[in-house]
Amino acid sequence: AAGDFDARAEGAGPREVEQLGEALHKMAASIRETIEQLTSERNEAKAVLENLAEGVLAVDGRGCVLTMNPAARRLLGLGLQEMTGRNFFEVVRTAAVREIVSEVIEQGRRTERQVSVFAPEERSLHVQGLPCGPAESTGPRAIVVLRDKTELDRYERLRREFVANVSHELKSPLTSIRGLTETLLDGAIEDGAAARRFVGLIDVDAERLSRLIDDLLSLSQIESQPAPPLEPVDVRSVVESVLETLRPAADRRRLTVTLDLPAGAQARVNPDRLKQVLWNLLDNAIKYNREGGRVAVSAVREGALIRVAVTDSGVGIPEKDLARVFERFYRVDKARSREMGGTGLGLSIVKHIVESHGGTVRVESVLDEGSVFSFTLPAAE
Repeated sequence: AAGDFDARAEGAGPREVEQLGEALHKMAASIRETIEQLTSERNEAKAVLENLAEGVLAVDGRGCVLTMNPAARRLLGLGLQEMTGRNFFEVVRTAAVREIVSEVIEQGRRTERQVSVFAPEERSLHVQGLPCGPAESTGPRAIVVLRDKTELDRYERLRREFVANVSHELKSPLTSIRGLTETLLDGAIEDGAAARRFVGLIDVDAERLSRLIDDLLSLSQIESQPAPPLEPVDVRSVVESVLETLRPAADRRRLTVTLDLPAGAQARVNPDRLKQVLWNLLDNAIKYNREGGRVAVSAVREGALIRVAVTDSGVGIPEKDLARVFERFYRVDKARSREMGGTGLGLSIVKHIVESHGGTVRVESVLDEGSVFSFTLPAAE
């Protein structure tokens, strides 16, 4: 009775007493085996419950908490405090969750609902309440499962926004092309000067579509494929190669381009990906700069990293837009960006490439004074 299953009765006395002692020995061994099995099962269940990503809790008919795993405490903003034995309706602040538990206890029926909680942070929860046991039972009366759907909802929202943005970006040039071709077919083709102008406009829209599709394919490739093979790459040579391609555009705007790159500075990176990053940043620095402005490319060693910065004297970016410039299709000045031929994907591509190499990207800008886009890459030893 005291839990000492090693105690044994003395083997003396009448035969009946000996039989009773043997029976007690067998019972002690059986009880020990049963308790050990129950303890093992309890520990297994506890380990599973405490490590579940979903929050799970059970309450009795009076609303007292019988068990609540760490995930449930975290999702409900209850911290590390022990909840067992406390009244659920007194400790949980989220009214919608309290209503679900109350419905399950009082009506004995399954209930599930999408709930928003705002403490300790805003989250979207799928709450499922399940009846358990009869109303007069002293055991669990309701079991509640909490699933955090915040990230799933965010991804779904991003997917919808992405589809809407792609549709819009594709529709604009296609609508323009259709309008121009209809005008040509209605007779404008007979007017040589008008026909050439319309065909030129169609070519501009077709080029815009081509750039958009190329950027979409690049972004998809970067996100879906494994990390490309890395090798030591001389940063200066890649910068000079990109500038050679963009030099005519810089000359047309009479821009001064300077380089401050230490000799022999090497990053461990995929050369094609680095060229793509620099092309996007330098192309933006040229397109959104002022006539006669300047563009500077610099690099410095920061421990095991190399930080490369592209500085321009352009129009700058409003402070409210700085946190969003790396989002897909986000444009600070939509009309000007389209006029310049931008797809709204360049900086998103930059961010994905840099992060796939284990680096970070950031922007600093002052409106009407210019911007500094910088990124880090692992240095080649």
